Parts: sequence; structure tokens; C-alpha cells
Amino acid sequence: DDGFHIAQAIQDGTAIAVSDGSYKNGFGTSALITEAAYSRDNIIAVNAVPGDPATQCSYRSELAGIFGQAILVNTICALHGITNGTIESGCDGEEALRQVFSSEREANTVGSHFDLLSATRTALQASPVTWKFHHIKGHQDEDLDATLDCWALLNIQMDSLAKMYWLESSPHGPPTISNIMGEYWPVFIHGQKIHSA
Repeated sequence: DDGFHIAQAIQDGTAIAVSDGSYKNGFGTSALITEAAYSRDNIIAVNAVPGDPATQCSYRSELAGIFGQAILVNTICALHGITNGTIESGCDGEEALRQVFSSEREANTVGSHFDLLSATRTALQASPVTWKFHHIKGHQDEDLDATLDCWALLNIQMDSLAKMYWLESSPHGPPTISNIMGEYWPVFIHGQKIHSA
């Protein structure tokens, strides 16, 4: 339905987005889902994390998932002419959530992965909707006594999908793109992009 039900849920304030990342051997991926809460109406996406192998890590993969959430939601809003609403973003990367949704005006310019962090914050600032965030305890499927809510179930699903996409994409390596849409001030030294101060 081109995201029609998700667009309605964003306007109603009942939409959620969940992502998770996977990282191993210098290569990262992430998977994300945006859905009308408690509904089967959803959109699922995957991405390969940009950046050379030396810059890849679990944190960068988590950032890429939140970046994907923001781009997908902004696309749905543009397609359906949404000018206000609310969505709640969830992932198990607590530090990634903290950095992305910090109340400070700009992303940390001396921190790691400034390119992807600033691009994510740019996408969120450009978003016509209000974003909330939700930390999800990771790997709850390993606790046989845990009661899994919808956030946990979606996180487990995205963790599995990110790992599957890693297996499919790792032979090709990280994307060779150098600039990320919306990042602040890309800096290169001898043709090598600087990701962290």
C-alpha cells in the first residue's frame, strides 16, 4: 500500500521503528522495520554500513540502522504529505540512541563515527514528525524465562535479518561511497575519509 497504513499510524502517533546491527570481520550491516504498532502493515529494509573496514564496528552498525529508520520515515512522510505526527524509534544500542537523540544541538564533533552520526541527526532534524526513542534490551531470546514484548520480538527479528544480510553481502565488502547524505563537513586526508576526531 506504499506505506499508507504506516503513514496513518505516524499521524496517529502509534507508529514504531526498530533496527539492529551486525558487525564482524571489518564489515557491518543493519536491518530495520517501520510499522503501524501491533499491526502486520510494515516496511522492512536492510543496508550495508559505509566506511572502510578499519572504521567498522558494532556501534557504527547500530547508527546505520537508526539512519535507515529516519530516511525511511522521511520518505513515507514525503510520499503521503505528512506534516506532523509521532514515531518511536527502538534499538538495543543504548549509546547509539543516546548520541542520536541527545538534546545537545549538534552531534559530538570529537566522537567516533561523526559522519554517520551527523547524517542521522540531519535526517531527524529534517523530519516533519516528532521522534521518541526506546532502548530495547538485546538478546532477550537467550533468556528462556523472559516474556517478550513487541519491541523485543522486532529486535530479535532485525538481529536475525541483519546477520543474514551480512552473510549475503560480506563477500562484496562495505559500500565504496565516501559521502553520506546529510553529514556535516566531510574531511579527507590523502583521499582517506576521516570518520572520527
